[in-house]
Amino acid sequence: MKNGVCPKCSKTEVYTQEGVLLGGELVTLKKTLFGGKSSSPDKYICVSCGYIEYYFASKEDLEFVQETWKKVNP
Repeated sequence: MKNGVCPKCSKTEVYTQEGVLLGGELVTLKKTLFGGKSSSPDKYICVSCGYIEYYFASKEDLEFVQETWKKVNP
């Protein structure tokens, strides 16, 4: 998606909104008793088929996930 081509339909009608917080698009990275850590990812949407992908651009957020989340093994 980041290259402007949709991986689902192969069209080039991909649009982005980088790091802008819209309603319901805040991703909780860690939940705590008094809130937690959240971030707003970059969003990529294909207007041809409606496919959506989210990416974290912040190196800090990616490192936090790597240190605190469980890794999925193939």
